[in-house]
Amino acid sequence: MSIKIEKKIVAYSSIDNEAFDPAYMSITREAVVDYIKNNPVPKDDNYTVGNIINDLTESSGMYCLPASTSQEMVDYIEEMLNYLIREY
Repeated sequence: MSIKIEKKIVAYSSIDNEAFDPAYMSITREAVVDYIKNNPVPKDDNYTVGNIINDLTESSGMYCLPASTSQEMVDYIEEMLNYLIREY
């Protein structure tokens, strides 16, 4: 094991400033894929469609994006998460 320190972009709740954990929201793979089908994902070599689906449906803990993620992708994911939270 080793310890690493990196800069990350963290998704958090606007109400209590707590880090967002997708596992607590029970976001389904189908909901994410459906959203992506209706809202094309911007191209970003540092954070792909596969990363989005896996990170939101197969992981737990604080949801982070690489610091090198484009602002367009950050905005897309923020919009997607807010939609998924409201609708599912």
